[in-house]
Formats: sequence, C-alpha cells, structure tokens
Amino acid sequence: MRSLAASILLTIVVLLSASCQSALLLSSPLDSPLNPTQDVVQHQVSGYLVRLNNSPIRGVKVYAAKLLNNAAQGEFETYVVDPAITPSAATDEQGFLYFDGLPVGKYALVADIIIAKILLEDANSKPILFEITDEQARVSLGTRRVKFDLPDESR
Repeated sequence: MRSLAASILLTIVVLLSASCQSALLLSSPLDSPLNPTQDVVQHQVSGYLVRLNNSPIRGVKVYAAKLLNNAAQGEFETYVVDPAITPSAATDEQGFLYFDGLPVGKYALVADIIIAKILLEDANSKPILFEITDEQARVSLGTRRVKFDLPDESR
C-alpha cells in the first residue's frame, strides 16, 4: 500500500511539474540562478565529456543537478533536477560544455536523453560530481571519460 501511495504521489508531482513548466517563476527547494533565495556569487564551470573510447558526446543536454541534502555516513546524497530551473548546457561537436551563473554548492552531471535523465558516471561507475567553493570564479572539469552508450542527440 505504501508503494502504491508513493507511486501515485510521484505521478502527481510529475504531472504538476509538466503542467507548470510554462509558469514564469516556480517555487523550488533549489537555490537556482533563476530563483535565488539569497545573494549569491555566480561561477563558471566547463569541460569536455567523452565516451570511454574517447569519442566526444555531441549535442546532449546536461544538467548541473545541485545537492539537496548532506548525507550522513552510509546514506545516499540526493541531487535534484527540475527542468524548469536547473541549469543546463548542451555539449558541442567536441563534447565541450559550459555552465555560467552557478552558485556555490555540490553538483552532479545528469544527461537528458528525452525519455529519461541519466546520472553520468566515470569508468569506475562513480557519479561525475563537482563542487564550487566561494574562492572559485571558474571550475574546469577537464576531460571526463563517461559511460555513455547512447547515440549523440541533436537539440
């Protein structure tokens, strides 16, 4: 019964999210560049995403999903993607992506493949995470080898 209630709640949240996407300003638990809850310094993040065989991941929309909670030892961290306000960037022909205006925080890279959002992982099946601190104006991801077996997308 609890699983059914959770499924119904998730369905309602997804439907409400989809119906509200045209709204100008949505409330969200995230401190978003589009909806800041405090004055924040904005930062730039850039880098290249390539497959394990070193071919670039082209034309894929990638979200900078912000950490929602600080997990205690043994618990999972929660990163949130709200397509209406989560910062995103598309990779170019070389797999380069660039985010501008990110506030301080911990983030995970999440690929949007139209039917789902996929947490990007490295060769060791570890999520690709990055952190922005107050001292950094720019963060370089370098070139990250990513487990990504799906075809490139053109957006």
